[in-house]
Amino acid sequence: MTAGPAAPPAARTGLSGAIATLAAGNLFPALVSVATGPVLAQALDLEGRGQVAAAMAPFTLVTSILTFGVPEAATYAVARAPGLARTVLRRSSWLMAGAGLLAVAVVWLLSPFLSGGQDAIRSLMLLASCALVPQLVVGSLRGAAAGLGRWRALAAEKVLSSVTKLVVLVPLWLTGHLTPLTATVVLAGLPLLGAVPYLLVLRGTGPVVASPPAQVRAAGLLRFGLRVWAGSLAGVLLMRLDQSLVTPLSDADQAGLYAVAVAVGELPLLLSAAVRDVTFVSEAAGSDDARLARTSRVATLVCGAVALGVGLTMGWWLPLLFGAAFAPAVPVTAVVLAAVVLGIPGSVAGSALGGRGRPGLRSVSLAVACAVNLVVLLLLVPSTGALGAAWATLVGNAVAAGMNLVFARAVLGTAVLPFLGLRRGDVGVLVAAGRRMLGGARRRR
Repeated sequence: MTAGPAAPPAARTGLSGAIATLAAGNLFPALVSVATGPVLAQALDLEGRGQVAAAMAPFTLVTSILTFGVPEAATYAVARAPGLARTVLRRSSWLMAGAGLLAVAVVWLLSPFLSGGQDAIRSLMLLASCALVPQLVVGSLRGAAAGLGRWRALAAEKVLSSVTKLVVLVPLWLTGHLTPLTATVVLAGLPLLGAVPYLLVLRGTGPVVASPPAQVRAAGLLRFGLRVWAGSLAGVLLMRLDQSLVTPLSDADQAGLYAVAVAVGELPLLLSAAVRDVTFVSEAAGSDDARLARTSRVATLVCGAVALGVGLTMGWWLPLLFGAAFAPAVPVTAVVLAAVVLGIPGSVAGSALGGRGRPGLRSVSLAVACAVNLVVLLLLVPSTGALGAAWATLVGNAVAAGMNLVFARAVLGTAVLPFLGLRRGDVGVLVAAGRRMLGGARRRR
C-alpha cells in the first residue's frame, strides 16, 4: 500500500503530546459520568432509573461489540496510506452503516426478552436503537481521524459528547422535564455530536480512488477488522465479565464493593488507553523498536505513579466519598490498581502487533486471558468475594501481557526486557515531554 503525501502521525504530533491529548479527552467522560449519576438518580425514581438503564444497556453493548473491528481497520489503513483516507472513510462508513442496521435488527428481535416483557422499557429500547446506525458510522470517522493522527479531534469528540450531555441533563432536571423518555433521548442521541470534530478535520483529505489497493477495499478492511474484533470481544469479556459474575458467585454486597473498586482502580486506564491507541497508529505508520520499548517503560512509570498516589490516599477519601460501608473496597482497589499497571507493557506490545499487521496474535492473548480469568473467578469469588474477582483480573492481565510480549518477541523480534523497568534517560524523556506540553499551552494562551 502506497502512502500519500501526508506525514506519518507520530512525526506530526509526537507521542507524548498525542498521549497527553487523548488522556485528557478520556478524563472528561469519566468526570461527566460521575456528575450525571446523581442527577439521574435524583430526577428519576428507582423504577425510572431502572427503565433508562435497561433501555440503554443493549445500545451500549451492541455499539461495543458489533463494530467487527472496522474502525481499527480504518485506522491501520489510513496510517499506512494517509493519501487514501477519504477512500478508506467511504468504504468503512458503508460497512459500519451495514453493521448498524444489523444492530438495530438484533435489538428489535431481542427487545421483548431484554425488556422483561415491560412495554415501557421496550419502547425506550427501540427509541434508543434509532441512533445505532449513525453512532456506528461515527466509529468509522473516529478510525480515519486516528489514522491521520488528529488526536485533538478524538479528544474533542469525547469532550463535546460528554459535556453537552451534562449541559442538557441538568436544565431538564431543574425544570422538572427529565423523564425516562427525555433521559433516553439525551443519552442515545447527544453522542452523535461527536461527529462534528471529525467532519471538520477530515475535509480535504484527498479524492476518492476508484481502484484502491486490496487492503483498502471493503473486503480488505473487513478481513483485518475481524482479526482485531475477535480480540475486542475477548477484551470486553475480560473487562466486564467479572462484574456480572460476582453477584451469582457471591452476593450483591460483594458486587457493590467490586464495582467501586473497579471505578476507582481503573483511573490509570485513562492514560493506558491513550498509550495503546497512539502506539497502534505510530507502529502502523512506521515501526521503531526503541521508541516502542521506551513508550512501555515511560507509560508504566506514569501509570504506576498515578496508581501509587491513589493507593496511598484512598484509605481516607474512598470511605468518605462512597460511604463507610465501602471501606472494605480499599484492599480490593489496591489489587485492581496493580493489575492495571502490570498489564501496560503487554498492552503496548499488543498495540505493536496490531500496528505491524498481526492483530490476530493479540486476539489470541486476550482470548486465553479471558478463559484464565473465568477459571480464577469460579475458584476464588465464592470464598473471597470481591477480592477474589480482583485477583482474577490481575491474573488475567498478567497472562495477556505476558503472551503479547512473547508474541512480539517471536514475530516482531522485539526483546522483552527493554519493555520493563527503567533506563537512564526515561525520566528525562518524561520531563522534556512535560516541558514541551507546558510550552505549547503557554503559546496557545
